[in-house]
Amino acid sequence: MSRKRQAKRTTQDERPEQPLRSQPVPGKPERFRASFLLTRKAYELGQVAHERSDAADLGTKKHLVNIEGPEILSPRERADWELCRRKRDAFVESWMNGSDLPVQSIQEERLWLRKGIRPLLSGKPDEVLSQGARVAALDQKYGSYRVDDPQDNIQLGIYALLVGHNDETIEEVTCQILSPYFDFEPVVYGREELERLYKSVLVVVASLDDPGDPIPGDHC
Repeated sequence: MSRKRQAKRTTQDERPEQPLRSQPVPGKPERFRASFLLTRKAYELGQVAHERSDAADLGTKKHLVNIEGPEILSPRERADWELCRRKRDAFVESWMNGSDLPVQSIQEERLWLRKGIRPLLSGKPDEVLSQGARVAALDQKYGSYRVDDPQDNIQLGIYALLVGHNDETIEEVTCQILSPYFDFEPVVYGREELERLYKSVLVVVASLDDPGDPIPGDHC
């Protein structure tokens, strides 16, 4: 199944301050433009990565539990958080598949994708698990609406690229969404799929630098 998305060419001067943001910041350097365009495409497809709303604020609060502890949550909020923790533990057990290799966990760390020294994309998965040549990227979703499944989710595709492309020792990246309200099937990206995804990002970058063909009008 193909996981590539065609990026829509933009004709506006969009200048996000940092990736995975939806608002341009005037006067800032044109950094991470590919990340902005992919995020805008996610909005068009209903795959909003960071929506400003009461539900999004509540999700942010639940994410902070890893730092401040579950005491900051109400009883209902804590029940949702604990359900996500149980789903996370069940996923990890299945993902390990009985292996005795140690698992390393990194939470809330910003990752970067670069071409040479040029930054292209940035993102911050909720948790990244590493076991030998295998990696898993986990994303918690506390909204009451169902987001796109992992195999069709642009945000998770970017996470797979961020954790797997630059490390050639990684053979596969598994992406999964954890929600207290919905269940999802994880998706697995191999090396070939990561390379195709990387090339699609380069196409987006090239399209941002390409003014396109002249548009006929009264002037010509």
